[in-house]
Amino acid sequence: MKILLLYLLLYLSPNQPAPVDRSYQLCYTADVTGNWEIYRLDVDGLSVTNLTQHPDLDAYPSWSPDGRFLAFSSNRRGNFDIYLLRLSDLSVTSVTEHSADDEVPTWSNDGSKIAFQSYRQHNWDIYVVDVKSQQEKRLTIHRLPDMYPVWSPDGQQIAYASMRGDNLNFDFELFLMDAESGQHKIQLTHNDTDDACPDWSEDSKSIVFQHEKNGRWTIKAVDLETKHQQALVEN
Repeated sequence: MKILLLYLLLYLSPNQPAPVDRSYQLCYTADVTGNWEIYRLDVDGLSVTNLTQHPDLDAYPSWSPDGRFLAFSSNRRGNFDIYLLRLSDLSVTSVTEHSADDEVPTWSNDGSKIAFQSYRQHNWDIYVVDVKSQQEKRLTIHRLPDMYPVWSPDGQQIAYASMRGDNLNFDFELFLMDAESGQHKIQLTHNDTDDACPDWSEDSKSIVFQHEKNGRWTIKAVDLETKHQQALVEN
């Protein structure tokens, strides 16, 4: 019994806060009062809470792996930067501070880093920032936009959308790259229309994404081993 109590005290100590279960909650951006804010929806009770309550635009919320923070993008300093919202007291701290727009944050699996897209050098590229040190690293250097990064469940890779094409036709395709170095880029899709907004399956065997078909968005999945694509939603 003493061993169990000691374990609980260590696990729940301020230096090692316990993870928070957010599986019953959703966060989203909405314009309810004439300004875009971030809201939390409790699915079980259907209660809605405005989390940001700020006169500037707040968007792209992303849960931290331990459920204690939201990363989001806001133009509170005139351009969009990445911020952290501590859910226990709704305090906000900045993670990036750059004259170019930083958007679409996504967490590494251990919660130590955040990947995001930034419009530096007049082009969208993907960067990673260390949450504690705020040191940044550029992962893509491409003449056309690289956007919508999302970390793999094991933290080893980042999936993203990259615009490719010739002088006549341009569209977004899905790619993988090494999360640490940005190297070993692998093209996943070769479609004639845009593929964007990827997300990983829990088993890391496939990626779900938006696919443009006949001028509208559908949902598809691509198997990472075979590269076979399956249509999921075609309404």
